[in-house]
Amino acid sequence: MGGARAILRMIHAGWEIDSHTFTHPDLTTLSGEALRHELADSRERLRKLFGVRVSFFCYPSGRYNDAVIAAVKDAGYRAATTTQPGWAPPGANPFALSRVRVDGGMSARALLQRVRDVRPTPGNQ
Repeated sequence: MGGARAILRMIHAGWEIDSHTFTHPDLTTLSGEALRHELADSRERLRKLFGVRVSFFCYPSGRYNDAVIAAVKDAGYRAATTTQPGWAPPGANPFALSRVRVDGGMSARALLQRVRDVRPTPGNQ
C-alpha cells in the first residue's frame, strides 16, 4: 500500500491521475472486451482506488486508430494524448492531442527548454 499512499499524497498536492491502461498493449490490435477492459476498467479502478475523476487518457506507445478513439470516447474520457511532441492547437481533435513529454528526473531547466523547443512560433502553428 506504500505506492498507493504516495499517489494519494500526490493527489492531495494537486497532481492529476489519469489512465494509460492496465498492461500497456497496442490498442489497435485489441477489440471488444479486451479493449473495453484496458480502457474502461482501468479508468474505473483508478476512480475507486483514489476517488478521482480520471477524465484523460494517454495511448500506450502512441498507438491508436479510429476504433480506439471511439472506444476511448465510449469509456467516458474527455480527451487523449498521443506521443506526438508539441502543443495542441485550438480546434485540435481532443482525442489525438500532442504533448510535451516530461521525463523522470528532468530538471526545471531541461523542462523549460523542452517547452521552448516544441512551442509553436507565430506563423508556424
